[in-house]
Formats: sequence, C-alpha cells, structure tokens
Amino acid sequence: MLKSKPPNIFFLLVPILLLVASACTIEYKMARHYVKNVERPNVLYIAPDYIFKTNLKSDEIASSGTLNQFVKDSLLFYRSQYLQYLDDSLVLAQFNNAYIAELKALGINVYTEQEMDAFLAKEDASFIINIAQMEFEEYNIPYRDEESFDGVVYYREIDLNAVGLNSWFEISRMNHNEDPVVLFASHYVIDEYEGTFKFYPFTGEISHHYSVDTIAVDDVYDLVSFLGQKYAGYTFDFLMNIYIYNNAPENVNLQLYYHYDRKRNTFVPVDDDRFVPLD
Repeated sequence: MLKSKPPNIFFLLVPILLLVASACTIEYKMARHYVKNVERPNVLYIAPDYIFKTNLKSDEIASSGTLNQFVKDSLLFYRSQYLQYLDDSLVLAQFNNAYIAELKALGINVYTEQEMDAFLAKEDASFIINIAQMEFEEYNIPYRDEESFDGVVYYREIDLNAVGLNSWFEISRMNHNEDPVVLFASHYVIDEYEGTFKFYPFTGEISHHYSVDTIAVDDVYDLVSFLGQKYAGYTFDFLMNIYIYNNAPENVNLQLYYHYDRKRNTFVPVDDDRFVPLD
C-alpha cells in the first residue's frame, strides 16, 4: 500500500505564524477598529460617460505602418474579435450596479450624480470618487507549452486571446485643497488552454494534443460585473488604510496595507491585490 509522505510541520506552521504575527500589528488593530466602530463616509460616485477601446492586435492589418493613427485605430476596432461587440451602456450599467451595491454592502453611503444636492448637504467626512477613465484592450498573450523527454525539450507556442479592462480612479476629500489621489487597476480574461505531450517509446515519436476554450463576449461582461464588485472592495480598503495612516500614533512606522474581506469578516495584509497609486 502506498503511503503519503508526512507533511512538513515547519511549512505548515509558517503561514499560521505569519497570520498570528499580522494580527498583532497596529495596522490590523486599527483596521478592525475602523470596520467595527468608525462611521462610514459619504461618497459621491461619478461614473464615466464612455469607455475607450483599443485593439492591440496590430499585425492583423497589412502594411499598418503606412497608415495614420486614426485610420489604423478605426480599422483595428472593426477587425476586433470582441471590442466592436461590447455595448458601452450595458458595460457601464453592469459595472456601476455591482460597484455601488458592494460599496453599500460595506456600509458606505453612496450618492450618484443625480443625488448631488443630497450629498452636498452632508456635513460629515465625505469623499468624491471619480472614474476618470476606463479602457478595454484586446490583445494576444503568447503561451508556451513544453515538456522534456530524455533531456530534450519539446514545445508548442500559441497565442491566446485576452481582453483587459484598465481603470483610473480619482479619490478626493470634500473641502480639502488637495489634488485627487489617482489610483489604477487592471485585470483581464483569457482563453483557457489545455495541452498534453505524449511520448511513444517504441517509435521515439512525440505527439501533442491541445484544446482552447476561447473567451466569448459574455465572458467580458462577466469580467465587468466581477470587477465592479472587486473594485468596490479596493475602494473600501483604500479608505480604511487612509484612516489607519491618518490616525496611527506618530512614532509608529506603518508597513502593511490591509484588505477587509466582508464575506469572511477577515483582515489580511496585501501587496498586489489592491489599487496601484500613481504619482
């Protein structure tokens, strides 16, 4: 009977110890305090009016180098596999609905541009969240599938379709003479690839079989709804960490940026899964 190798206790303990250590930090304690005790801010949400669309598959147009940029962009748009079929109104409606719903679920008091008067009447700490720009990009991502047999590497290269959404947020405080903080986020959806190499020892031949589940336009719409919810979480995290920064003791060197998981009611330090501040 085969027996599995006993787990290495050291490697099991490391993530647990890291979580325990992070729970002892001033950032963690202040994040918990923010969620439990601090009154949520009022937020005016300004959505974009349209979405830029850029097809980066420039090799699909012969002699594109001789065309001016406007003509080139127009031809690429109408040659796009996905961008030309995305409806701006539907995209924005899906994103806005998901974004606003998650902000409200996190306790944020959200006002739209149609509720500007009600927002301006508030005297509490308030923020303006403006999505300065959203941009779809369609492009290929090169993928290399490889495997080694008898020291020889066999590979197959294939281009996978991808559609990404880039978003620029501007967040500013009401009645503060400061420039807005500009934050960036980008995510994409990509073809799903599965491939296998097979070695035939009697003939020495290698075969390769693969399949690609190509993304559809509906997958892009699903990405939009997902990111609306995700970026609402990013927004809450930003406001929470701003609170931590502004209220931490002066002699404390803050090093961690925390994410609050509403569904699990947990706090975890993050490095990349957050907005990227732009100078």
